[in-house]
Amino acid sequence: MSDVIYLDHNATTPCDPRVLEIMLPYFTQHFGNPSSESHQAGRDARKAVEKARKQVARLIGGDARGLKFTSGATEALSWVLQSLVWQGLQEDRDELIVCATEHKAVLATAEAMARRHGTKVVVLPVDSNGLASPEELRGLITERTVAVAVMAANNETGVLGPVAEVAAVCRAAGVPYVCDATQMIGKLPFNAKELAVDYVALSSHKMYGPKGIGALWAGRAARKRKLEPLIYGGGQESGWRSGTVAVPLVVGFGAAAEFVLADMPEESDRLRELRDLMERELLAKCSDLSVNGGGVERLPDTLSASFPGVDAVALLNACLAIAASPGSACTSINNTPSHVLSAMSISPRKAQSAIRFSLGRTSRRSDLLDSTISLGQAYRLLQSLSLPEDHEIAQ
Repeated sequence: MSDVIYLDHNATTPCDPRVLEIMLPYFTQHFGNPSSESHQAGRDARKAVEKARKQVARLIGGDARGLKFTSGATEALSWVLQSLVWQGLQEDRDELIVCATEHKAVLATAEAMARRHGTKVVVLPVDSNGLASPEELRGLITERTVAVAVMAANNETGVLGPVAEVAAVCRAAGVPYVCDATQMIGKLPFNAKELAVDYVALSSHKMYGPKGIGALWAGRAARKRKLEPLIYGGGQESGWRSGTVAVPLVVGFGAAAEFVLADMPEESDRLRELRDLMERELLAKCSDLSVNGGGVERLPDTLSASFPGVDAVALLNACLAIAASPGSACTSINNTPSHVLSAMSISPRKAQSAIRFSLGRTSRRSDLLDSTISLGQAYRLLQSLSLPEDHEIAQ
């Protein structure tokens, strides 16, 4: 990776060396099972887990009692939505509202609930900038609504969701609000208590922690609902999620949370300045380039840009020194048009030309300037070789 300019931090981040150093002893020296409280090794492991729980909870502005560790945000979202749907079935509530631009962890779970239980999935649309309307949400909620899922920040465009407004609408209607805050946590301030969000999902590897660990946080009122466990067994995590707790990963998650909380103000400003520089340079070099979601507030690190007339994969293949994603990392696996950009009424052709650049700690001004030069040159070359949009190939 030393020769590659890494611009895919929304997909994953490198583990902070400081985090790794803190984790390592828990693989070898402090290897106890936190459920084994009859001896010191187990008690030490339990103490380390509870310290990490407080560190992660502090990052999201929530109390530690509401935070339970999972394998990642995908598990957290799948777990809470499945459990809420199951509870709703007992109360004759069978409608689930999801925003059109949610991560596949939410959308695929909603589709599964529709197949298995006949849940009616109601889609909250977004405008051309990818922003959902709290007022429109208010009109969609009925007495049969079991939950609402609207993310804090989009993983493809970086567009910030109206979290406080959505929370107010849900609170007034008495409907649980599930917020995927995976991309926002560690980049911008987020206070779950002040926002009055019921459930928050987040993941360690998006914030320079280890992969394979995430969390679901539930507010005080939400905890009274007593989610149905996704995994049954020994009753770990207060009975919410059974299975031996991965102490080294949990410890790394806690350390990463502490570091990003301390670094956030300065790092957010730095990334916003670099992101804006990259945007200006690309617009100058590619006159017909368009920024997706550029009309509203976005994450400081994220730039989604469409390069009309050129396939995004072809453009990235022409710039092998740049690591970025066509659309999002999850969408690019399937080589399908981005559902996020489609929901923003962006044409399939234009969506296929979109690249997401997401900056991070490794991003430097000189690298970004070099990237824009390479992208501009490759874009002009590919554009000159591509067929006109209205060209019809003879049969």
